Order: sequence, then C-alpha cells, then structure tokens
Amino acid sequence: LVIDELVRRGTPKHAETAEDLLHLMEDCHCDKLSEILPKSDTTDQDALELTSSIGVYNAVMNAWARAIKSTNDPLIAMHSAHRIEALLRKMAENEHSENNLPPSPTVTSFSIAIDAWAHAASITVAKGDISGGQVAAKKAQALLDELQHRRFEFCSISASCFGSAIKAWSSLCGKSEDGEYANRAEDVMHQLIEASQSFRGLYVPLDIIHFNNVFDAWARELAAIKPDKSRGSVASVVTNMQHAIKQMRECNNIQPDTSSFNHIIRACYAPWAARGEIGNDDNRSVAMGLVVEAYMEMTKDGNNVYRPDAHTYAHMFKAIACLLPSDSLSSDDYAEKLVLCKTIFESCCREGQMTKSAFWVLSKLFRDENEFLDFLLPQLSGYVEVSKDRLLRLKDDSLYKFLPSEWSRRGRNYKSLNSHMR
Repeated sequence: LVIDELVRRGTPKHAETAEDLLHLMEDCHCDKLSEILPKSDTTDQDALELTSSIGVYNAVMNAWARAIKSTNDPLIAMHSAHRIEALLRKMAENEHSENNLPPSPTVTSFSIAIDAWAHAASITVAKGDISGGQVAAKKAQALLDELQHRRFEFCSISASCFGSAIKAWSSLCGKSEDGEYANRAEDVMHQLIEASQSFRGLYVPLDIIHFNNVFDAWARELAAIKPDKSRGSVASVVTNMQHAIKQMRECNNIQPDTSSFNHIIRACYAPWAARGEIGNDDNRSVAMGLVVEAYMEMTKDGNNVYRPDAHTYAHMFKAIACLLPSDSLSSDDYAEKLVLCKTIFESCCREGQMTKSAFWVLSKLFRDENEFLDFLLPQLSGYVEVSKDRLLRLKDDSLYKFLPSEWSRRGRNYKSLNSHMR
C-alpha cells in the first residue's frame, strides 16, 4: 500500500523512496523484522512475511515511469529510465536463483522499461539533445530485441512494446537527411506484423496507432529532404505506406483510418512545406498525383472508415499551395488548379469541416485577393447576400467569421486548426 501510494504521487523523489522500500524488502526477512517491529500479541506473523513479488517490482518500475511522464527535464527522464532498466536487469540476471528473488521479469516489466526509454527519447530530443535521444532509442530497441529472444507469448502488452520502440525512433525523425530513423521505425513495424502472425497462430488485434506513428515518422523525415532530391524519396515512401496499408488489410485485418491517409498526404508535400522552395516541376507533379490518389481513396463511395476530416482538408490546401505554386503554372494548369480547389472546398463546406487554418491557406492559393473573392462569392450565394466591396473591407479573421456557420459545424471542434489564421 505504501509503494502504491508512492507510485500514485509520481515524482522522482517518491520513486526513489519506493525503490528504497523494495530493497529493504529484499534484505529483510521475518526473523529480522521481528527484531525491528514492536512485539504485540495481536501482531500477525503472516503479515511480516514480506516478499518482493513481481507486482512489487513492476510497481516500483512504474513509479519511475510516472516520474518520467511528469517531467520535461532530460536528466530526470534519462536517470529514471536507467533506474527502471537496472531493476529489470536485476530480475533478469537473478531469475534462476534458488529463492527466486528477485522474480523473473514479465512482459509487463519489459513494457514499462521500453516505454520509459521511448518517453526519455522524446523528452531529450525535444530539448535539442539528439545524441541523448539516440541513446534512449537504442536502449528501447535493445530491450525489444531481448523481449523477442525470450519468446513470450504474443499479447496486447507485447504489441505495445513494439509500439513504444516505434515511438522512440519516431521522436528522432526529421533530425537526419537519410531517413535513418524512419527506416528503424518501419523495421519495428514489420517485426510487429511478423510477431503477431508467427506465434502459435494466435490472433491478437493490432492497434492502428502503431502504423500511423510510422507514417507520421516518414512525413517528418521527408520534411528534412531538399525538394530537388524528393522525387524518388516521396514516391518510395508513399509506396511503402501504401504497401503497409495493404498488409494491414490482408494480413492483420486492420483498416486504415483517416489519420493514416492524412499522413500520406502530408508526406507528399513535406519536402516543399519545410523550406518554401519550388524545386523541380516533375518532382512536384509526382507528389501531387499521389496526393490526389490518397484523397480520392478517402472520398470514394461506400467508404465510411476513413472519410476526410478537418485535418484532411487543411492538408489538401497545403498540398496544393506547395505542389502547385501559382507563379510556376501555365494558364491552363492554373485553371485546373482552381477547379481542384473548388471541388475540395465544396466538399469541405458540405461536410462542415472548414477551419481557420484551412480557410487561410485556401485564400493564399489565388494570385490576388480579388480573384479569391470572385471564387468565394458564388459559394456564398444562397447563404448570405453580400457584395464584393464589403468583403474587400473585411480582414482575414472577420471574413472567416462571415462564412455560414454550417460550413464549420464539425471543423470548429479542432482547436489546433482554429487557434489563429495561418
């Protein structure tokens, strides 16, 4: 009960106290405790039989894990993760001892440790310590490799271990120009698929979030690639994503969700969004074709699983902005761009997914403000009577508030897309 309370408080100090108590339980036996505790006729001798069970070890490890989640200090995070691994190593090294103390580690023990290193990696990278993040990610991977070597029965907890390793490598994505960390995250995803299929034919449903974390990793990795080097990279990465989706459906009976396709769309324009460079026309054309392909998949008839959401439309307008820059288009290509904008805009409004962010990006897709208002006025027809001159006098934020509320009936729930015009 004392250790449980220390776990609940979730600070490094309380985690350290919990570990001290654990070591006291290891060192003290009933005969020693009887000398320490006051004698009483009502003392229950059975209550003095303190055993360091696996539950106690996991609880202390969890105390350190909660300490990591309560901080953004890389030193505290790394120290806490080291303490967790030290406890795990102690269990692993002494699991064949005669008195079975400490007890053998379980899948849960590995899950706590791997997840701890994943959080430590994220915290250290966020503070700019890339080398520290690499150390933490490698620690998470090493523990995952050891877990697989032990051949535990595959279950939802062991699946989460793979997910934590994916998060560890994903936290480093965008910090290299060769896709190293996204490749490592993708490797773990394939290990997860293989593990879920190979163990005694048992079926354990996999969480789509593990796959989406890999897709997100690739999108962030592509943001570090220069536009003129992006053609093969974007096409290759999106092909990998599409193959992963096919695997999910055929081998693991998992349906991609809206986030899966949003990451694909974001990956396609990421090299251009990060730098604001136009780059090669052919490269942008290949990427735009992949964007349209993903969007058409989301909007096809009969699909109710991964319909476009507010993020989808925001990404689509950003993709058009990055991949179809107005200044580089011929008159015919620019006309096709406006048709595409109109189609997506009408769908966005019909679904009630308009947001401030999407509207702001849409307004920048035109060569000047007059042209944008000429595009917008017909869409407002039937909702509100307003002149172009009046719209010209409105600022961006005021113009957005002027739109019919039903256009944003769902989109207004996305706070990150409505915090400001951008």
